[in-house]
Amino acid sequence: MPNRSRDAGAICPFYVKAEKNIISCECAIGGARVWHVFESRELADRHYFDFCASMCYLGCPYAMMLCGMYEKEDSGG
Repeated sequence: MPNRSRDAGAICPFYVKAEKNIISCECAIGGARVWHVFESRELADRHYFDFCASMCYLGCPYAMMLCGMYEKEDSGG
């Protein structure tokens, strides 16, 4: 079951949902999702609060990768 309290606080535009120790994000392949499976719920929570629910989401390596991919598409590269 998704964690609705985490879902409601997400700021990152790539965030999809969270469940226990898993954070699901938009994928570079249309219609797919990426699951980031952490060793513990505590590590997932730490990542969520540091990045997904923060204006610092661009510090997340995955968000940086997706932003770079979209910037290349926008510039025609």
